[in-house]
Amino acid sequence: LLDMISTLIIQTNAIPPLRDVTLTDNWIRIKDGNISQLQGNCCVKIYINAAIPRPLILYGHCESEVDATYLQINFQGMSPSLINGLDKYIFRFHRRMVANSRTA
Repeated sequence: LLDMISTLIIQTNAIPPLRDVTLTDNWIRIKDGNISQLQGNCCVKIYINAAIPRPLILYGHCESEVDATYLQINFQGMSPSLINGLDKYIFRFHRRMVANSRTA
């Protein structure tokens, strides 16, 4: 039932296009030349899984990189349990990538 509902929601909601990002439990770096001029506080919506059409919403402070094609957002106001959960997700994702590269 949840799969059917998420399929319907995906069809009606516009999920943004894929972007090249680097994600840690403290910050995210986004590669996109169009947003490199942003500064100040911001909200980031991260769609982690295409099958789940709801984003992870995090708040932070934007800082332009020396390279104008990157924007770094340092997260603020995150609870320790959220930091721990995000850290575990990133670790598992990395381990899956390593395991898949070894089998390929």
